[in-house]
Amino acid sequence: MKILNKSDGFSLLEVLIAITILGIFLLSIMGFFNQAYDYTKRNESKTVGINVARNVLNYIERQDYEAVKKTYFPAKSTASVQLTLQNCLEDTKVFQGSCQSIFQSKVNNVTYEAKVILNKPLFEKNSENEPDPNYFYMPVEVEVTWGGHQTSVRGVLKND
Repeated sequence: MKILNKSDGFSLLEVLIAITILGIFLLSIMGFFNQAYDYTKRNESKTVGINVARNVLNYIERQDYEAVKKTYFPAKSTASVQLTLQNCLEDTKVFQGSCQSIFQSKVNNVTYEAKVILNKPLFEKNSENEPDPNYFYMPVEVEVTWGGHQTSVRGVLKND
């Protein structure tokens, strides 16, 4: 009969200590969730930035090679040229269509601004490893900035 009358249980003090220990443990775990959330947001933002840069690069690669070359590289001494939204709006002979949405995009309430760097045209080498005057290309780099961040992609503008 002693077994039925036994009143061993948890005291209020033991329960409070257990809850305190559990609370401290959960608070430390919550810090990891905050870090993971911040990391995910940064990666999401960078992914959008890279996609915007690829979109601008695709737009530039569709432009007429000869018009771009004549407009921005009339002399052989020019090494590179930087293009911004302002160039796009002014140079209607070079850029076809509405390019404002290309050079300045707003995604998820964040404004992404693009800058294009056109490098001096180069000749492609032929089978004898000599410059082929019929085939040349222009290296292109697109830099996109947003909220203190920056990313870039590279491509080429060809004369085919």
